[in-house]
Amino acid sequence: MISGNSVAILSSVFPPAKRGQAMGVIVGCVYLGLSLGPVLSGFMVTNLGWRWIFYLGVLVELFCLFLTVLKLEGEWADARGERFDYVGTLLYITSLFCLIYGALNQREGGIYLVFMASGALGFLIFLAFEHRCSSPILDVSLVIRNRVFAFSSLATLINYAASSSIAFFFSLYLQVVRGYSPQWAGWILIIQPVIQAVLSPLFGRLADRVSAAGLATAGMALCTLSLGLASQIHGGTPMYMIMGMLALMGVGFGLFSSPNTTTVMSSVPPRSYGIASSFLATMRTMGMLCSMTIITLVFKHFMGDHPVSAETRSSFLASMHLCMMIFCFLCVAGVFCSMVRLNPVSWDEAS
Repeated sequence: MISGNSVAILSSVFPPAKRGQAMGVIVGCVYLGLSLGPVLSGFMVTNLGWRWIFYLGVLVELFCLFLTVLKLEGEWADARGERFDYVGTLLYITSLFCLIYGALNQREGGIYLVFMASGALGFLIFLAFEHRCSSPILDVSLVIRNRVFAFSSLATLINYAASSSIAFFFSLYLQVVRGYSPQWAGWILIIQPVIQAVLSPLFGRLADRVSAAGLATAGMALCTLSLGLASQIHGGTPMYMIMGMLALMGVGFGLFSSPNTTTVMSSVPPRSYGIASSFLATMRTMGMLCSMTIITLVFKHFMGDHPVSAETRSSFLASMHLCMMIFCFLCVAGVFCSMVRLNPVSWDEAS
């Protein structure tokens, strides 16, 4: 509910000239949370006990709820009066469940492959139904007729599919291959989200002044470069190169995320802010799902059922290299998708 609506609320209350700055701040806060979470959790587990993760979580959520009730005023239901699409919702939830459940267990074969096929077929039925629905939860015409929205969403899916694997692989690489403790591995991995948190507001503000699509394209190109470098890492790679690659990924992802979100929300009318915001959140989640599916398939090929350990480090490195190359080529495709929407005319400018 938060991720599907926060961007829509910001787009409604901020004028187009300041929308990039607003998106940069919210994206920066997301990455700030990702940076602080592991550090604070490690401190609490070590010094206070693991239950304090949940105690503190309750206090933080109550504080946020208090601020929301006290400070978040007004209502921005631009699609008020439209009926809710219960049939489309049921089709979407059922199809997504079948696809994810099948993907998580696909190496077992059999019925799980049927689940995946049923989920894919269900999505086709869902899209056909939504195309004819008067009040859809997904306005298919936005994807079919709105070039900027379609390619921005596709670029989002590709970027998250390619970049979300970094933390997964490098956490294992630093601990299993290089022998670092979980705490030290966490301190190294924090480089990427910290840089993203710092730079996202700056790039969001810059997106208000220059081409947001151009900035997002440059960010995707930097992600491509960093993934290409990651595909060449081996057991003896100097640590400064690894840290530099993580920093480069942080710059690229920060340069992509805020301007890309600004481009998406500027390409739709106000009544579609909710649909655009939730669709963007779905693309992020689907990208991470695609990433883990690719990783699972590659692991099955190189490692079979063996766990990641010192004995299987060569197979793990082979898996890591192939996945990084796959994601690098995905980002190359993402660069071209992003280039298609250069010099777009926003909805605000058109109206």
